[in-house]
Amino acid sequence: MKLLLLTFLFLSLLFKISRADDSCLMIVSDVKQLNSLIAEEVQKVFPQAIDIYLDRLGNYSEDTSNICVKNIIIDQKSYGFRALTSINEKNFLYQGRFNFRVLLPTLTRDIQKDEIIRSEDITLIDFPSNKVHGNIITEKSHIIGKSAKINIKNGKTIYYRELYTPTAIRKNELINVLYNRNGLVIKMSGIALENGAVNDVIKVKNNRSGIVISAIVQDNKTAVLQ
Repeated sequence: MKLLLLTFLFLSLLFKISRADDSCLMIVSDVKQLNSLIAEEVQKVFPQAIDIYLDRLGNYSEDTSNICVKNIIIDQKSYGFRALTSINEKNFLYQGRFNFRVLLPTLTRDIQKDEIIRSEDITLIDFPSNKVHGNIITEKSHIIGKSAKINIKNGKTIYYRELYTPTAIRKNELINVLYNRNGLVIKMSGIALENGAVNDVIKVKNNRSGIVISAIVQDNKTAVLQ
């Protein structure tokens, strides 16, 4: 009977230990490694983040070791984090706020009203994430080919409300069509059969042959054969 009781206690303890291990997403050696793990989770939610900084709330000893991390929650709206951890089978909530810097597109020169912005007019600057609002443009591709509604100074963040999509080629306009393959460039003229902004695909009728082709609008009065 005593042997059965000892066996039961041993199996119960073994099962308890196993359950504790299974509940851990990861076991980290110290708080520094825990911070790195949380920063990795922030990076997954905000892929553009650089220089992630964690501001911890509450008491959590820096000397803590062998930390069982059960879950990590990243709050995109409040820029907060919560990590449920366990140390010596006791649960502790490790929480706080995070901040980071992001690379944002800005202009290398002043752009005048109605001027088309090209790739060479754009560079990237790092900017605090808590200063980035919904209307600020975060992607370079969202600026290229756009025109300015107002004069925009170089070095500042750019807002969607400051730009519009211009019509680079208008229907029935005589345009240049470029054919570029392996360094060979052939230039021909054609009539645009529809309006198009930069990077739009439009139909163009070849002036000589009358054949209708598809071309990508490059800039004013120029399209590139697909």
